[in-house]
Amino acid sequence: MKRVAAFAYLLICVSAGGAFAQAGSGVGDAPGANQFGQPETIELIREVAKKWVASGAAPFGVGDVSKADAFVPPEHFATGDHKTGLGIDIRPIRKDNQPAGVRWQEPAYDRAATQKLVDMFNETGRVDRIAFGDAQVSGVKVYRGLDDHMHITVKPRLN
Repeated sequence: MKRVAAFAYLLICVSAGGAFAQAGSGVGDAPGANQFGQPETIELIREVAKKWVASGAAPFGVGDVSKADAFVPPEHFATGDHKTGLGIDIRPIRKDNQPAGVRWQEPAYDRAATQKLVDMFNETGRVDRIAFGDAQVSGVKVYRGLDDHMHITVKPRLN
């Protein structure tokens, strides 16, 4: 895969007061230094977020994608796709719709809603793999230790 020189910044609608996930963005975390990605990665997040919000669901949380300079801390998930801008960390869904983290083993975890989100990502045909710790969610590769987020690997665009 040929790496694009410039990463597209993950734009999350921000109000003047700093509130995130406004105007039906479908994405619940603040943009930060770790939210740069290849255009196909950002397009995928936006596409799924739009469908997710249209379904009446609360925004989902996007964690790390990549840094603008493609640096990945050594302790991070070692697939390399965060370095190329093709990896996305997504929080599992909570039953109370709070914009906070949750582990799949906790009572606040909403397995049915998380399954719905996994299905939406997989239905795009643009996902190579979703890694997650909950073996009861179909369409994921189970990885021990991925308890508080799903790691999605996006298929590179073939030019």
